[in-house]
Amino acid sequence: AEADDNGAFELTGFLAAQEVMISAQKDGLSARKVENIKLASESVADISIVMIGEATIEGIVVDPSGKPVVGAGVHARPGNDWNRSASAASAGGGSFKLGGLSKATYAIMLTRDENSGWSDNNRVNELSIEDGQHVTGLRLVLEATGSFEIRGRATNRKGEGIAGVSINSWSVGTRTQGQTGGDGNYVLRNVPAGQLNIQAQHSKYSSTNFTANAGDTEADFVMEGRGTIEGRVIDANSGRPITQFEILVHKGGLEQYNAYMDREYRLTSDPEGVFTWENAESGPNTLWSKASGYAKAHAAVNVAPEGTVPDVVLRLFPGVTVEGTVTNSAGALVAGARLFDGPVPEQWRRDQQNFGVTDAEGHFTLESISPETTEISAYHPEYAPGSANVSLSPSATNHVDIVLPTGAAVAGTIRVGGQPFEGAWANAIPLGGRNAQAAGQSDSSGVYSVKGLLPGVTTVSVHLPNEDRNRAGRSKSKTVELQDAMTTTVDFDFATGGGTIEGYLTFGGEPVSSGGISGSGGDDASGRESVYAQVQERGYYRIDSIASGEVVLMIGAQVGSQQMSRRSIVTVAEGQVTRHDVDFNTGGRIRGAVQGIPQGWNSSIAIVTGDASPDVLFSGDQAAAQRFRDCCVVGWVAIQPDGSFSTAGIEPGDYTLVVRAFDPQRATTTQSMLENSRNATGTITIREGQEATIDLRLE
Repeated sequence: AEADDNGAFELTGFLAAQEVMISAQKDGLSARKVENIKLASESVADISIVMIGEATIEGIVVDPSGKPVVGAGVHARPGNDWNRSASAASAGGGSFKLGGLSKATYAIMLTRDENSGWSDNNRVNELSIEDGQHVTGLRLVLEATGSFEIRGRATNRKGEGIAGVSINSWSVGTRTQGQTGGDGNYVLRNVPAGQLNIQAQHSKYSSTNFTANAGDTEADFVMEGRGTIEGRVIDANSGRPITQFEILVHKGGLEQYNAYMDREYRLTSDPEGVFTWENAESGPNTLWSKASGYAKAHAAVNVAPEGTVPDVVLRLFPGVTVEGTVTNSAGALVAGARLFDGPVPEQWRRDQQNFGVTDAEGHFTLESISPETTEISAYHPEYAPGSANVSLSPSATNHVDIVLPTGAAVAGTIRVGGQPFEGAWANAIPLGGRNAQAAGQSDSSGVYSVKGLLPGVTTVSVHLPNEDRNRAGRSKSKTVELQDAMTTTVDFDFATGGGTIEGYLTFGGEPVSSGGISGSGGDDASGRESVYAQVQERGYYRIDSIASGEVVLMIGAQVGSQQMSRRSIVTVAEGQVTRHDVDFNTGGRIRGAVQGIPQGWNSSIAIVTGDASPDVLFSGDQAAAQRFRDCCVVGWVAIQPDGSFSTAGIEPGDYTLVVRAFDPQRATTTQSMLENSRNATGTITIREGQEATIDLRLE
């Protein structure tokens, strides 16, 4: 929106019960954002944004020889706040200017062009500036880009070249773009050495992901044509067609849905309720329909490449109206509580998937609710979630009152080297399930607070933000017993000093471009510390400030379509750098298939040493699960949509493969996940340089 001559503005189109941030921009001025604006059903007024003189950063970009670089991307980000980032492209003479800045410490990132993706891997400097300050003379050096090419051809199943395919390749800190010509050929230039991840996109074909090595001249790939979904929308009670309705199709199962997809609904009118959805991605999709006066309905469909899914029937039930109140345990009405059709979802989904919000008097009205709904729940950040079981009448307005328990709270101080640490995230995950989790961030005094938790056993985890170029991080967790209406103090202390682990991940001597390392060790009074890092250029990784002693590392890499993992135990000495390289072209391979996984279910495979019992992995006890992972889990394997799986780089020995599959729509708590899951186990022996096969069937 644009402010008028009096500075007044109006913003519309928000979702009910969203928590939003508002910022303002004007040439020569800047403004601090207004955060944590909680939207109720009525408008929010009297928001004041104060504009001040902008701070600026000016300088030049040069290459390693000192020659000015034109068109380089210069980016400034304050802390971890991506919403206040500024970007510019270097102009003639390599000059650049970043404006609209305010008081903060900015990380300065440098990329080959303004539109390239950027992250901490591209950090070249850091500056602290004051409001209105103008920094000049900053000299940034853009390191030499890659000198390799990747060539290939995009074809369809018939071997015909596909024109106009968008090609995006990326490695750590770099991104290259290209497009196929009329014959389907493409060239990616100036790519760095090593392996790159490549994504190909086209409006008529399903997206394709693959990997290629710098210098490849035959990085060819085949794209699957998109398909079509045909069907009807009818009244579930009468069977008569609904003549005006909306249709939405999205890739994947229900767990992929979020409310922002509602913008993609297509309005359809047909006297027989008939619809056709073209250009659906191949593979599992979810089809939605809604109409005025009806509750939404959905159906899972599997689209074959260039195929048609016919005769899909969506039956919409006439929606019912539910009204009521939300109160706290003292009987006071609660304004701004979010309402849900079913259990309260995970925290990150609460703004997207709510059906309504209580008004200033704590009242709500929900329309077009499915008559099959059996639970209405409510959430407010100051209380624990509450719910009510319902049996809805289609012919009357239903009344429901929901009470939000006071709930428990956890609070404490986060310190690094004895000093308060600002900006760390604390997550509290009750043993009863992730949907009841909540989070808080430490302030300038290092103090954090998390409210609205369910009483009982809860794991509190703290994550220090990624501020270093290695994208390495540290975390700690503690399991505590929370009491209703009480605040439990949980402090976390991270030591400075310690040792360092660094090394290279390779496959047959060639660096891997995609991988991660996580480690665990260093128990003390404030919990067990975990560390993690992502692979950098040339397969390099580095983790600093690790407590001395034994550290269990879980190392993973992606080589082509092959997912690989390796477990290592490394001894770290105080003040010393320990080198630990891993080449995944050793050990043995596993290949197999899992039968009986229902469509839409989540599934994975844990590789466990010997015949150790894996039940603790799924118990919800985070601390116990971490101890089991440290001692017994050597890797995780993803299962493909057709049930197949493969991995490599497994050290020789005897292992148990543990499959866990569960229905994400019914697994709202740890207990319900256990009740709605199916398992399979099998033992296997791995030998050096050999492939072992195993097929598993869910119980």
